[in-house]
Amino acid sequence: MTMLFSPRRSRLKIAMFRLQDVCVYVQEDLSSYIRTASLDRSPGIEATFRWLNKKGVEVALISDLDPATTTVLLQRLNWSIGKGELVQAVIYDLFESVNPFARAMEQRGIMQGDSVLTLADTPRLLKMAQDCKIYFNLGTTSGSNSYQVLRNAPHLALLDQPVQLANFLLTYQQNTWTNPDFPSESLDGEDFLLH
Repeated sequence: MTMLFSPRRSRLKIAMFRLQDVCVYVQEDLSSYIRTASLDRSPGIEATFRWLNKKGVEVALISDLDPATTTVLLQRLNWSIGKGELVQAVIYDLFESVNPFARAMEQRGIMQGDSVLTLADTPRLLKMAQDCKIYFNLGTTSGSNSYQVLRNAPHLALLDQPVQLANFLLTYQQNTWTNPDFPSESLDGEDFLLH
């Protein structure tokens, strides 16, 4: 398996996505009617999750819905949670005072943000990712906020759609690691550049 690495040579271990508006769109003002509300998956989101899983990256969802409502939403999407599933974890963002990224990193024993990726659509979540020193702090303008709102929030890059993530990572990795300042030899038997 070819792994993904950050420019600081840390293997990417976890990718965290905001569930609502980044992964799935719920009809406006109908989240309290989650059993019947119209749901639209973000284009290519499941393929993106599978690609990350294939690269050895755990996929976690950040949900600002309560656990019972989140479970109903995941069941409607037919997304199971656990090892070997499309999504490995759900982190709840129910309390303004708790950083969900910090909690997820702590639960997994991840001390540095070099091995973490976030894809969020709110200035608040992008700021929280920055607070955790997450290297791949990415925003998407396909969610609840536009480019005009997100451009001033801290981020490495803004994507139009989550489906662009794989191409972004491969291009970023290749452009960064072909720089003479980075070594060209392999790390732990894995090539830096993905083919």
